[in-house]
Amino acid sequence: MGERRAALKHLFCTNVILLLNLHLGVAQLCNLDIKIKGGDVILPRNPIPGSILHYVCPDGAYPYPVAWRVCQRDGSWTPLLSDSREHSILASCNPMTCVQPLEFENGEFYPRKSVYKVGDKIQFSCYSGFRVYGSSFLSCQSNGKWNGSLPICDDDEAFCHNPGIPFGSRKSGKDYNLEGVVTYTCPANLIPSGTLKRVCLSNHQWSGKEPSCESRYSFDTAEDIEEALNNTMLSLLHRQGNTEEKLNVYLLIDASQSVGKDNFQLGVGFLMNLILKMSNYAIQAKYAIVVFASQAKTKLALTEKANQDPKAVINILKELSYSEFEESPGTNTGEALLQVVALINSYKQQQRLPILWNQNKHISFIVTDGRSNMGPPPKIVMNEKFADIPMDIYTFGIGNVYKEELVSIASQKKGERHSFMLLNYRELQKIGIVNTDKTLYYKCGIATYHEVFRLSRIFNGKATNITEWPWHVRIQIGEHHSCGGTIISPHWIMTAAHCFSMISPDGDISRRVSVFIGSHLPSGGEHRSVKRVLIHDKYNERAMQRELPGSEFYDYDIAILELHHHLTFGDTKQPVCLPCTKDSAEILKLEGTVWKDWEEFCHKHIAQQILTENGEGIITGFGMVNTTAIPTQLQQATIQLKDNSACLEEFVKFNRPFSADTLKTFITKNMLCAGGTGADACKGDSGGPFIVKRSEHWIQIGVVSWGVTPICGGGQRNGLYTNVVQMMQWIKSHVYDIDFRANGQVL
Repeated sequence: MGERRAALKHLFCTNVILLLNLHLGVAQLCNLDIKIKGGDVILPRNPIPGSILHYVCPDGAYPYPVAWRVCQRDGSWTPLLSDSREHSILASCNPMTCVQPLEFENGEFYPRKSVYKVGDKIQFSCYSGFRVYGSSFLSCQSNGKWNGSLPICDDDEAFCHNPGIPFGSRKSGKDYNLEGVVTYTCPANLIPSGTLKRVCLSNHQWSGKEPSCESRYSFDTAEDIEEALNNTMLSLLHRQGNTEEKLNVYLLIDASQSVGKDNFQLGVGFLMNLILKMSNYAIQAKYAIVVFASQAKTKLALTEKANQDPKAVINILKELSYSEFEESPGTNTGEALLQVVALINSYKQQQRLPILWNQNKHISFIVTDGRSNMGPPPKIVMNEKFADIPMDIYTFGIGNVYKEELVSIASQKKGERHSFMLLNYRELQKIGIVNTDKTLYYKCGIATYHEVFRLSRIFNGKATNITEWPWHVRIQIGEHHSCGGTIISPHWIMTAAHCFSMISPDGDISRRVSVFIGSHLPSGGEHRSVKRVLIHDKYNERAMQRELPGSEFYDYDIAILELHHHLTFGDTKQPVCLPCTKDSAEILKLEGTVWKDWEEFCHKHIAQQILTENGEGIITGFGMVNTTAIPTQLQQATIQLKDNSACLEEFVKFNRPFSADTLKTFITKNMLCAGGTGADACKGDSGGPFIVKRSEHWIQIGVVSWGVTPICGGGQRNGLYTNVVQMMQWIKSHVYDIDFRANGQVL
């Protein structure tokens, strides 16, 4: 009886102490007897307010309704509340599933199931007359996403390619010709992103960004995010290039009660790495910092002195205190965005000249664990306040977030990703975005932001800068002859074979050839010596002398130069992309396709995607700018791809009385016809690039070869360019430092 009385007394005293502590506002320890069905719990050593417990599920499952909980001052854990505001009694590990395909056009897939679990596979096949573009086989991954690329069955008959039907969506509209429209819808349980209404444009491309219907619980891997951020960093680096553009970066981080102290510090560490990344790549920026919970507070403004010093900004991030916000239960993302608007307006008032303000570019990075539950709706703030601000917004949602909101405020740009979801804050530590060796410079076809002058020409042309076309090189042949060329890999330069016709074939040609790299001046650049010159073995300039005495024949007009020492790439030295390579397959989203042979991979599909009639491209060079003058700076022009018959018609006109039958043999399948209103290549441009832009990368499709008329420019002039696609088999047989595999296949 005495023991029972003592126990009751102890319980009474304990309860009195708890009540007194609550009344006095003294924080309580949280209960450690927490479980999750089907998984494990990582508990904090000391369950004080602000500490975090983490739910851990086996591979292929996710914690529901939350991935972690935070200890509150009253001794309770934050509630088991899902993103849709549903309460649960017990957390559980739910099996991850992948979005099912609802429709597949011009083909079949197997197996058809209502639910696809992790590890499930689907095989796609096309009806007769169609072929699969994209991945024929897909597997459901543990993050709730399919591997590979979207499978599409197309017959290549329409003006635009079949845009496909993203998994989970339904498509209306089958008109793939010019100005044809397709629309997509997602069911209520999936989150739409991208452009849901797309139009077939005159450049044979679909408008907007590829749509998708995402599962509410799928997430991105650290590798996915790292790749996207690396592309962003490289794009920013090149955009700054040699321009006057000013970059303002806004770092917004959620410090609401549901985040927890440890998670908040992980988010801060991620932003610090982001700054280090920009600093390592010499990206010049002003920084601002906004921390938000129930209210938003500016911790660093654009007008403050420290905002341009990466070390000073990092120190400010280190000093951020979660305790300042831990009693704030709300998430006020809308007010955080309004703080950004206020920062922009304050900074704008300091700009004395309007032209200076117009040179500002703005980027926001938002790290948050949930949906906005107070203040103005973020989407309305975006629509009303950011309409006239050139702002890119990246959102990073951590845990069981409200995806719809984050997708709606993130930027939507073709070929780019701006909204990411991670399973928990610890995944941020896996994103290795600090990279001091600048390996990103090895991505092909990336150049600085530039203005394309549609009415310009190299003949009477418009000056440009080498950072805009960093693959362009000048080749000096002998003492008085020069040509253009392009960097295609660390060891190789591509140019025209006829550039070397002035040199006697006796002896080593390479000793009389020099390459000058990294300058927009015709007499500048870094000198590189040439180890060997390889001219296509089928090139024979005198092959048509019998048919047309005194003529020159430019079939197979291509040469490649091997350098003695490899190039280290930088913002004035970059390789252009080539067709029929692993890089171009990824750019054209073909990396999941299985190819029968080189003919299929290189000619049938890639040629159709990049060699489209009336498609626009760019030529660059140091050639003649009028009838007597050479340029003092690199020139650029916009031209259009034509059918070869357009060049033949001009060739016949300027070579009477020879018959069309005789002359048509001079224009072969190994040549491309292109031109424009007054736009033309001229003497000195030979060997330079004809390039087209696809998904923010430049791919070389032609080499400046010869003109069908003796006059440069003037009126509607066309010229002929060596068809690089047709030359890729030969290039592949010699160039050893380009990856020619397609989806792992050696073709």
